[in-house]
Amino acid sequence: MATVGELVLIPGRDPFRRAGGAESYVLAHAAAAALTGRRAHLICAGRRARRQELQDATLQVVASPMPLVRSIVAPLHRRPLVRAIVELLTGRPGPHVLHAFGAWVDTAVAARDVLATRGVEARVVVTAWTPIEHEAAAKLDSQMVQDSRRLRLAGRLELAWVRRVTVPAERRGYRAADAVAVNYDSVIRLIEQAYGPGLPFHKLTYAPPTAFGEAELPGAAPTGLPPGEAPLLLSVGRQDGRKGQDRFLDALAILRDEGRAFRGCLVGGGTLLEAHRKRARELRLDDRVTLPGRVPEVMPYLRVCDVYVLPSTQEASGSVGALEAMQAGAAIVSTAIDGMPEDITDGQDGLLVEPGSAEAIAAALRRLLDAPDERVRLGAAARSLYERRFSANAAATELDTFYGTLLSSSSRTAVR
Repeated sequence: MATVGELVLIPGRDPFRRAGGAESYVLAHAAAAALTGRRAHLICAGRRARRQELQDATLQVVASPMPLVRSIVAPLHRRPLVRAIVELLTGRPGPHVLHAFGAWVDTAVAARDVLATRGVEARVVVTAWTPIEHEAAAKLDSQMVQDSRRLRLAGRLELAWVRRVTVPAERRGYRAADAVAVNYDSVIRLIEQAYGPGLPFHKLTYAPPTAFGEAELPGAAPTGLPPGEAPLLLSVGRQDGRKGQDRFLDALAILRDEGRAFRGCLVGGGTLLEAHRKRARELRLDDRVTLPGRVPEVMPYLRVCDVYVLPSTQEASGSVGALEAMQAGAAIVSTAIDGMPEDITDGQDGLLVEPGSAEAIAAALRRLLDAPDERVRLGAAARSLYERRFSANAAATELDTFYGTLLSSSSRTAVR
């Protein structure tokens, strides 16, 4: 393990208050760091200050005058967060690692610069999934297909705010960071398009949070599944226009019309949940397809599914749900979007299909419904891939090497 002072993770908002892909990665980072012997400080903004000792980290919520805690308003929380980081690290021997996530990188850079005036050395890392403007624009695109004028107006205003306030801060942070950690080449391309070449990118594979404490994962039976014993086709994800659940439903209708036996379940909440439930009824799928909404734990569903389907048209990077499906040993059908072809080799440890095509999804599912042995083979291959690349030990080893490279380097040279 490389010599390091303190490890400070800066996710902006409390990852225990909201479940999502970004929050999952933050918690996985803290758990992986703990396996390397580093106990992280998680510093977040919130309405009330509090401190809590957790199993893998110390959580410190800093009171901020701005009530909304989201990445798009990260610059408005910078001052109280910087103050807390500087107070924590002043007088402690370094070098320290300030590891920010997404648009919160500008806070880490500002804290590093203040610490430097006090003779305290720190290095800044930012974990990047997608530029903030790309995320806001994609969210607006998904809202434009909805009937709500309020949501469409909110999306336009949010994108305008991001372009005027958040993008300049994020650009400044990325260009001043000592390392930009990404999990996919597709993310590198997006960030270079937004902020130009020459950034110190480092490839860093992530593990899902369920990889840590795997033996203690919930074993309760899932609820809300369709009745029967037919093969279960499962999708897990937020119900919005980018996740492709409408195409998945259309694919299931194709298979139903062909007379194939299956059960379908689409887990996850979101703004389009009711629209997708209505779509399932219109397609006359309600006798074999359920949409239970948000559930406390997804692993019980993954453990009993026969095929996991990722029908997304956009993921920006990769999918936590797909990694969890690998962990559960499910056969995977995924659209070939963003980072997914870097995780899955078509025909070897999953099936990749054309994005946005219900017919392509149906063809892959037809292949697996007709060949149970192929489902078993792909599920075993997915589990093997998880153990090699995405398990807790694999993530901890890679993170330890990454921090060691960061702390031993005197320049911002990229290591890919």
